[in-house]
Amino acid sequence: MKYPNIKFEPLFSWVNRPRVMYSPGLRSEVGFEMSQLGGKKAVIFTDKGLVAAGIAEMVAQEVRKSDLELAGIFDAIIQDARIDIINAGAAFYRKCGADCMIAVGGGSVMDTAKAVNIMISGGEDDFAPLAA
Repeated sequence: MKYPNIKFEPLFSWVNRPRVMYSPGLRSEVGFEMSQLGGKKAVIFTDKGLVAAGIAEMVAQEVRKSDLELAGIFDAIIQDARIDIINAGAAFYRKCGADCMIAVGGGSVMDTAKAVNIMISGGEDDFAPLAA
């Protein structure tokens, strides 16, 4: 039996709070996806390398095209972010008056955004007691 020559684009969507999505060009859907979750005002969490590479701005442009308001970009995340950086991220999120977050980056960015989410959801001002 001969199989057809079909080219598949890499795509997956994995949902297990937080939702992680990957696909080429997916950034154009970020506003829609966040609005589906009830988001209105977002903070992008990223690192300085992705800002310098223009990746964070590419996502920010897509957010600006949507109904979602971009409240700010927090780019102070480093590899294996320290508690003071997590606390600063939570303070930035609160200062911006955001109600949703977008993590643009790899493991450290996603882990930091998740830690900030834990703080925001629990009304915490310091991540240190939660990390003990």
